[in-house]
Amino acid sequence: FKKYYAFENFIELAENNKENLPEVLEKQIEYYLKEKSVIKKNGISLLKRIINIITKYNIKPTNLKKIRDEILSNNFLATAPLFSSEWIKIYNLLTDVDKKIMIDIFNKLIINSYHSYFLYNVKQFYKTIKKPTNRISTRIKYLKKFYSLS
Repeated sequence: FKKYYAFENFIELAENNKENLPEVLEKQIEYYLKEKSVIKKNGISLLKRIINIITKYNIKPTNLKKIRDEILSNNFLATAPLFSSEWIKIYNLLTDVDKKIMIDIFNKLIINSYHSYFLYNVKQFYKTIKKPTNRISTRIKYLKKFYSLS
């Protein structure tokens, strides 16, 4: 039960002072990657907490690349239940090359997505980072017609 909800991990992240945070974050990143399959919702809540702490305190754990590899996958970008504000935090952690990879993956996912929730979040994310949203708007219009009963 404790592992499923990752309670101890959240407590450890909350209790440490800023000097210990890099080591704690590295430990939590390893835990997330190792145990995500048994944590509720594939550990997305723990990942969000890790990302929030990284962005809040501007900390770069040495194993941040491992999360980066996970985030920059088609499967993660297509299925992670994240809001545009969370995508922005992730985007801001990436290098310019990684940002391009993320946008390229999103552009491919937009073409085949049948989920308006996903498309509206990506559209808001694109607006915030000043990327064109025409393709997303076109896809949303298509889906409105596709799903209409008339």
